[in-house]
Amino acid sequence: MSNAIRYFKALSDETRLRLTYVLERYELSVNELVSILEMGQSRVSRHLKILTEAGLLSSRRDGLWVFYSSVKEGEGAAFLKAAMPFWTKTPKCARTWKWPPGSLRTGRSR
Repeated sequence: MSNAIRYFKALSDETRLRLTYVLERYELSVNELVSILEMGQSRVSRHLKILTEAGLLSSRRDGLWVFYSSVKEGEGAAFLKAAMPFWTKTPKCARTWKWPPGSLRTGRSR
């Protein structure tokens, strides 16, 4: 399957659009995303897996925690950069949930 098709399929869900919108700006753990999006952990994790497998998100492990962010280089990053202006014109994606995520970061080193 071509990368473009994989990217479009991964972004064909409103929750995944919301995740990429947030993760373009912040590196967050699953627990932080659960709190921001007000969804269950298993649902958020499933969407993160789809986006990561499509090549749109990267993750890093820090002890027991896994932090996610959008990819910053390569074709996936170029695709997100080109598509991001459309997110800001979509009210459900551009709205703030529990914002700013910085308030969630108390107690972590990054």
